[in-house]
Amino acid sequence: MIDRAVSRRHTLASGLTVCQFTMPGFHQKYAQYTTHFGAVDEVFITEDGVRQVTPAGVAHFLEHKVFEQKEGNALQMFAPLGASPNAFTSQTITAYHFECTDRFYESLELLLTFVNNPYFTEENVKKERGIIGQEIGMVNDNPAWRAYTGLFSVLFPDHRISTSVIGTVESIGRITPDTLRLCHGNFYSPGNMVLTVAGDVDFEKVCRIAEERTPKKGPAVARRSYETGEAFRGGPVRDGMEMAVSQPVYLLGFRDREIPAGCSPRRREAAATLAAELVCGPSSPLFSKLYGENYVTRDFETEYVSFPGGGALVAGGEGRDPERVFDAVLEETKRQLAEGLSEERFTRLARAALGKRLRLLDSPEGLCVAEAEAFFDGESIADTLSHYRTLRLTEVEAFMKEVMRPENAGLYQITPAGGQRA
Repeated sequence: MIDRAVSRRHTLASGLTVCQFTMPGFHQKYAQYTTHFGAVDEVFITEDGVRQVTPAGVAHFLEHKVFEQKEGNALQMFAPLGASPNAFTSQTITAYHFECTDRFYESLELLLTFVNNPYFTEENVKKERGIIGQEIGMVNDNPAWRAYTGLFSVLFPDHRISTSVIGTVESIGRITPDTLRLCHGNFYSPGNMVLTVAGDVDFEKVCRIAEERTPKKGPAVARRSYETGEAFRGGPVRDGMEMAVSQPVYLLGFRDREIPAGCSPRRREAAATLAAELVCGPSSPLFSKLYGENYVTRDFETEYVSFPGGGALVAGGEGRDPERVFDAVLEETKRQLAEGLSEERFTRLARAALGKRLRLLDSPEGLCVAEAEAFFDGESIADTLSHYRTLRLTEVEAFMKEVMRPENAGLYQITPAGGQRA
């Protein structure tokens, strides 16, 4: 856990920051190499002032292709070292990671080497189009995924957050080796990346390897451009589609504004999280009522998502009448604000939320992932935990009044095809 780890941070001459949690006696070791480049970064201005427009899904496509090396696939190169590698792409970051128990430093050298030295050819890019095309088909058949992308298309039709992380078959068909080189060259730069490490490893040796295996200095990071299009028409907005599901799958949400410069995205997230817990969390009166009447199940979850240009508080799961749940959340928010929020209940929920986050950090992986996410918000895990310790009820109330309003609300539901249960 974080209170049993020694945290250190150092920025190398190249601009790369190394964050490490030294955990004496811990057998498992974990490293994550993360770039601040995700699905929303489709349009950007390069150092020479040229505006670049790339196809949807390019960050995810690049994640796949970075593993490809002239000597073979880097995933297979980890096997003799006894390490387990993987990667992921979100709307705002791309991360490459591995975990192991032995031969950590050799695995770290491999991780840094292949991420910094990609190998793109017409042949391997063409092959990847087919692989990702199959992945697109699979996720498009996933009701939860369609509900998620559908909700953001409702709440943010004017932002690239509403496009799918993996793109479309048409968009990935326009990705070429030159597209990948362009994005890698502009965003896989040391000053735009962070290396997070956790386990019983030597910090100075980690920094030496990072110095040796990363570029001495990368190009200036491209300036991102989040251009808007169709405006949000104001809520509550309800939309959806039919699929082969036995009961509706849905997400409801509230559109948030862009967090002003100088304000903490992590504190905003904490306020949103506690607001959701008060209104419809598993210990709330509303959840108990809806659960008792079979309108929600135990898979009903809430989450706050932030990104350049905005944020959203979302909630949902499966249930027989999403419209009923949506209206109930709107009404319960209005009722609590009118009657006044409970300080005692808020304190209890804040402590529970803090405890949950401490438990999530009880592993090298949890520490590395959370630190990398906080880093690009200009913060750290310690800052995140501090927000939950110091957050005031007045801040949560202000969030509810500003964001959790009908005009900011949207619902997207996946209903059984033909209006019948499958």
